[in-house]
Amino acid sequence: MIGGARMTPGAALLAGTAALRSGAGRLTLAVAESVAVQLAVALPEAGVLRLPETASGTVRGSAAAAVLAAPVEAADAVLIGPGLDDKDEATALLRGLLKLPAGKQPPAIILDAFALGSLPELAGELGPWAGG
Repeated sequence: MIGGARMTPGAALLAGTAALRSGAGRLTLAVAESVAVQLAVALPEAGVLRLPETASGTVRGSAAAAVLAAPVEAADAVLIGPGLDDKDEATALLRGLLKLPAGKQPPAIILDAFALGSLPELAGELGPWAGG
């Protein structure tokens, strides 16, 4: 799950809890670095990755993709959006993730919140996620 800005960490917590309750065997929350420790304590059964953030606590999309390369490649499914709070940074995050090399079996991609709002700008770039 990728999201969780400083002002909206609860969205990441709720999405992560829902994933575990619906049967996810393993969960990683990738959230703004300023809320990572608090979410790790609140949801100790999850792994938590700290993502670079802006001065206002928004996940810095352009820098986050590099941190997420290995976890995304290893995932069966990736939820992007809960708790993201800036459309431009969400678009930069998605654009960076689309550039990651696709593994043998790319993960299912689920978009929520600000990630959905980025789709019109990325319409011509979504080829790597076709079928996912």
